[in-house]
Amino acid sequence: MNACAVERAEGPKLYDICLEYQTQMKQLSNGVPLATTYEQVQKEHDAQMAAYFQGGYKADGYSPPTPVERDSNGRIKRSEAAKNAFMHGHPCPSTGNTSGSCPGYVVDHINPLECGGADAPFNMQWQTIADAKAKDKT
Repeated sequence: MNACAVERAEGPKLYDICLEYQTQMKQLSNGVPLATTYEQVQKEHDAQMAAYFQGGYKADGYSPPTPVERDSNGRIKRSEAAKNAFMHGHPCPSTGNTSGSCPGYVVDHINPLECGGADAPFNMQWQTIADAKAKDKT
C-alpha cells in the first residue's frame, strides 16, 4: 500500500504529510511558483516520513518503503501505465499523437528516479533526445 493512499481515519498524520507532498509536487510540475524546489520538497517529505516512523506511528497495512525495483541491467523499473497516462495528457511535440513513438523526443523525469522522483505523470516532461543525452552526462 502506498503511504499516500492511507485513509485519514487510519493515519491522519501520515495522510497530511503525504497530501502536502503530493500537492507541492503537482504545483511545481504545473509551473506554480513556490519558494521551494523538487529536491527540497522531496528532502522535507523524506525527513517527515522518517520522523513519523521513528515515532512508532504505523497505519494498518503500511510498511516503510523498500528499495526500488531494478531490471536485469540495474536500471530502475519504470511504470508503463504512468508513461502512457503522461503521453495521453501531453501529445508528442513532433507528431501530436497521444500514443506510440515520438520521433526526436523521450519522456523524461523532471526529478530523476535515482533521486527519489516519482514515476508518475506529474513528474514527466517531453525532452529532445539531444537534451536527454546532455542531462544524462551530469
